[in-house]
Amino acid sequence: LELTGSWRMAVAAGVLFASHPIHAEVVAVVSFREDSMSCALSLASWYVLLRSRHKQSVRRAIYAISTGFLFFLGMASKESVPILLVAFPLAGSLCQGSSLRQEVLSGRWEYLALAVAIAVGIGFRWVLFGAVDPYVGPSNPHPGDLWGAEGHVRILTAARLLVTGFGQMGAFGWGQAVEYCEGPGTWADPWSWFGVVGTAGLVVCALTIRKRWPVSACGLVFMCIAFIPTSNLVWMPNIRADRFWYLSSFGFCLMAAELALAAGRTAARKVPSGWPGNAVRLAFVAILAVTWGVSLQYRLTPFKKDKHLWIVAAGQASCHARALTGAAVSHLYKGRPAAAERLARRAIALRPGYAPAHQVLGRVMLASNTPSKALEAFRSSCYFQFWKIDECHVGMARAFLELGRRKDAKKALARALHMQPNRHEAYLLSAELAIMEGENIVAARQLLLAIVTGMWKIRTDSLVSKGENR
Repeated sequence: LELTGSWRMAVAAGVLFASHPIHAEVVAVVSFREDSMSCALSLASWYVLLRSRHKQSVRRAIYAISTGFLFFLGMASKESVPILLVAFPLAGSLCQGSSLRQEVLSGRWEYLALAVAIAVGIGFRWVLFGAVDPYVGPSNPHPGDLWGAEGHVRILTAARLLVTGFGQMGAFGWGQAVEYCEGPGTWADPWSWFGVVGTAGLVVCALTIRKRWPVSACGLVFMCIAFIPTSNLVWMPNIRADRFWYLSSFGFCLMAAELALAAGRTAARKVPSGWPGNAVRLAFVAILAVTWGVSLQYRLTPFKKDKHLWIVAAGQASCHARALTGAAVSHLYKGRPAAAERLARRAIALRPGYAPAHQVLGRVMLASNTPSKALEAFRSSCYFQFWKIDECHVGMARAFLELGRRKDAKKALARALHMQPNRHEAYLLSAELAIMEGENIVAARQLLLAIVTGMWKIRTDSLVSKGENR
């Protein structure tokens, strides 16, 4: 409302931002709270900045200090927030039809407070981490292998990612394709320059439409600038995900609100008055609502075909260990152990410390009847602290059984059940082990526990094949 002066546009953009499915990851995963915190605090700082120019003397000073303080808190939440010092004046001048010089002069004290907040924030991070970048400072317990990417990763092209983001924020397609490679970005890479030129082209487009569509120009510029920290222009040691669009989507929502309202006004002018006109308007709103609902449902249920999607992701980002590991699992489910082994080993070659790839390789080796290699892979996965470490112990138990080491298999199953008492695979394997040793009562109890913990369909083919099903 402060930017546009229009209640309709403010409500439309606010509702779109609040209900957009791209934000599901930010609010559903507690470890991504820094994205929502930095967004809320930085936008609150901008709001106070816009309100401050209506105040005088002492009250304006209080508002300016509040602006800087909120911005500092946003920066303390996430290190990419300082880029907004460029976005605020540029986007504000486009939306309000003033020059950049006029915008900066009218809010000089507030922008000075933001600059001070950035300086204090950088000092704060230096004292806390021993470096501006906390991921490589001496306080980091694993400075050389954070996220398994040896420090820094890069996106292939900023322009392509922005275009994909537009489609994703329209909620009509599957989410963000995996774009990161596990290697440092370099300006010698032509894709880096393509990303720079493409992103600059979008900014030029915003400047071109600023007179006819000022809010759209404001939103587009804000989106491009807020996107910069996850592009080729700045290295980030993170995996590309929906949560990186949380702050950027604020600009998209402004632009979408202005264009949707303009489309509605155009439709209203082209229909007659009275009940036919009202019916046409109602149909227009109904079509938009149904389209949004269908696209929302499609967006929130993408993993129905996740096996195929992982294979596609691996094809698009052949240097991304996570995509390769997911594709390996998909090939394993489809009965292609050779392809699964090749992808898993490639993922390990890229990231030797990536535990999920070792775990998948262990499953592949079990399927290929090489239990000794499977045991080695599962041990590596445990060593590198796979977050589903109980699954690794179950895999080790299967390998021990194949090798005839029942005592070691029992120990591995005991560790797995100690870590996760509801692991039905462990109970099922314990039942098989008990039958091998003639302990039928124990086997029956373990089978019942497998049913209770979720194993509703018990596979007994391995027991029948050994003639021990009684």
